[in-house]
Amino acid sequence: MKRFLKTKSMWTPVWMVSILMIVMAVIYIPIFSKATPNVQNFPIVIINEDTGSKVNGQQVDMGKIISKNIANSNDSTAIKWQTASTRADGLKILKNNKAYAALIIPKNYTASMLKLQGHLLQNKENTKQAKLELIVNKAGGQFASGIAQSSLQAVATSISKSVTEQISGTLNSSKSTLSPENALVLANPIQINEKNISVVKNDNGMTPFIMALLCMITGMMGSQMVNGYVDSMHTALKTHGLKMKKHAVLNAEIIFGICMTALMSILLVICTFAVYKVGHTANLIAILGFLIFGSMTMFMFFQVFNLFFGRWSLLIAFPINIMGIFASGGPIPVNILPSVHQIFSNILPTHHLVDGMRSLIYYDGRMASGLSSSLIALSIFLVVSVVLCYAISRIKFNKDNRNQSAVSTAE
Repeated sequence: MKRFLKTKSMWTPVWMVSILMIVMAVIYIPIFSKATPNVQNFPIVIINEDTGSKVNGQQVDMGKIISKNIANSNDSTAIKWQTASTRADGLKILKNNKAYAALIIPKNYTASMLKLQGHLLQNKENTKQAKLELIVNKAGGQFASGIAQSSLQAVATSISKSVTEQISGTLNSSKSTLSPENALVLANPIQINEKNISVVKNDNGMTPFIMALLCMITGMMGSQMVNGYVDSMHTALKTHGLKMKKHAVLNAEIIFGICMTALMSILLVICTFAVYKVGHTANLIAILGFLIFGSMTMFMFFQVFNLFFGRWSLLIAFPINIMGIFASGGPIPVNILPSVHQIFSNILPTHHLVDGMRSLIYYDGRMASGLSSSLIALSIFLVVSVVLCYAISRIKFNKDNRNQSAVSTAE
């Protein structure tokens, strides 16, 4: 027992795991330590269809005033407001995965506000509220949808409060009174109609992230297992006098990787869309192809770490995989992550993996909805990973040959 405790190498797992846990804490704590997320540049669309109205010969456009005030508000850095003049243009932004929600100011907004104000000042019966419409893009995920919903509700409440104060001031100065029904309308002068862009059936906006997560795990664990088993077989063959070139070993690992990722992708598609009957907009062949491509990219990405770090590769790959999960924009939008996580979202492939899956499941696989940039980025990661794997393999093969020649010469 004492002999084991005095051996320094036996303590390696203890301090290595400790370092790993510290790294994990550094990744986790900045995300969950704050009660309120640090929202920055969170994209929301203002769709102003208001045509305005003439008052005493002058054009009044309340929708334009609201849009301008919102864009210049104190939360203009937190929310990245985009504008659209028609519903079709605004919904196109949402369906291209470029915003999480929209505030729609209808065509008759100015007219209905003027009518509301006139009816309240005259205390007429059957006074109708003005209307605003909120649309939340549920495909952005539960967390993003919650932020978008609360942000738009806050904006709508602020507009309603401003209208109440304005009309109340006019009523007080004229010493007018209201019926109980009109008093209720004055307290809440704007009717908020909230709608959701429908997420596909049996889904809550998280399916793309879950599928991307399984691709990440398959790539990391699969590369570890394939690398370990092929290396063991290579060692066994060498003991029997059968030699293989290093690139031949890597070729075998890549072939096994392709077979493994293809099988996993087929099973995942069957499980998700046949067993659990989750809806989708693109055809299953396209989804399956992207899954195989994404999983193989992750396999080769982690294969680089296996070849470079050897037996310590899992300790390096594991925290990178965890960082990739949070930087993916799946569970938590990239816009509200700490700066270091946003940096990793650009240098790791996981963010592009989630965006591509989101495009295929929710947005018909349109290139403009994020699929094009995902395919380009993942292709770059795959090509670079393959090149690095062969380069590292060649360097190690040449090093082994030099060591073997040195041993032979010494003998």
